[in-house]
Amino acid sequence: PTPPSPVFLSGNYTLTVQRVLRKLRGTDCYLLVANSRGSNVWCAAGMNEFSEFDVIDAINVAELGRLVKHRRIIAPVYAAPGVDIAAVRRETGFNIKWGPTHLDDLPRYIANGLKRTNDMFQVKFGMQDRLEQALSTAWCYTMTIGLGLLIWPAFFLAVIGLIFLVYLFGFMLYPLFPEERYWRRTLLIAVLLLGGMAAFGL
Repeated sequence: PTPPSPVFLSGNYTLTVQRVLRKLRGTDCYLLVANSRGSNVWCAAGMNEFSEFDVIDAINVAELGRLVKHRRIIAPVYAAPGVDIAAVRRETGFNIKWGPTHLDDLPRYIANGLKRTNDMFQVKFGMQDRLEQALSTAWCYTMTIGLGLLIWPAFFLAVIGLIFLVYLFGFMLYPLFPEERYWRRTLLIAVLLLGGMAAFGL
């Protein structure tokens, strides 16, 4: 990267950093990694663990003002609820510009001169995203109760199977569930989960 190269912002969730680096491969740019307490920026911003203070700290620690001529940082739009961009500008002189919503659009965004097209504003939660979310969440629960396999293997294998089944079912069929109005989606999911637990109990 050179002084005119663009600067992209990420939180310090390892998986996110790896994926951003993969999307930026071949691009002359800087990646500024701010402290999001090891969470993705969306969750961290929602829990008040990723804010303008973390971005300001990252800018100052990296001495970004010395590395680049411009004063623009392209940030993940999911960080928007937690980052006061006026405070970042006031404290550092850098302007936050929101990038595309989905990481897969990053190469196209770069090729488009760092401009978002209308479809880059849309939140996408496609089949691959939902499958990954289901499997990773189910795996986390499995690791939590995995020690039970040493004590009562048959029972805990059945519980782990049920966990994977529930999450795969819920996330794969998510678009088919009704909209969340008057508790319709929540009640339907609750009934399905209770039905699954009753069947497991029988």
